[in-house]
Amino acid sequence: LYVSLVVNHVPMQTLIDTGASATCISDTALSRLHDIRYLDRLPRSFLLADGFVPLQIRGKVELSVHIAHQSLVVPALVTEHLCVDLILGI
Repeated sequence: LYVSLVVNHVPMQTLIDTGASATCISDTALSRLHDIRYLDRLPRSFLLADGFVPLQIRGKVELSVHIAHQSLVVPALVTEHLCVDLILGI
């Protein structure tokens, strides 16, 4: 499901992924945000659901995501490339 959500007061193209175990934000989208709180800056790698494609992570941030007049604090992994600004894993 593709939607536009407001993240840290900035509109973002978002993929809501019910099969994802984590939320990810692209470096490009992160560069548009202000007042970013890093939870860590540890580089790491994960395999995607296909078991073959690695996802390179540059750290973890805390985001404020606005959905239906509610503000949710969501931890997100920072990665270089995504097909959208944000993948919201639920």
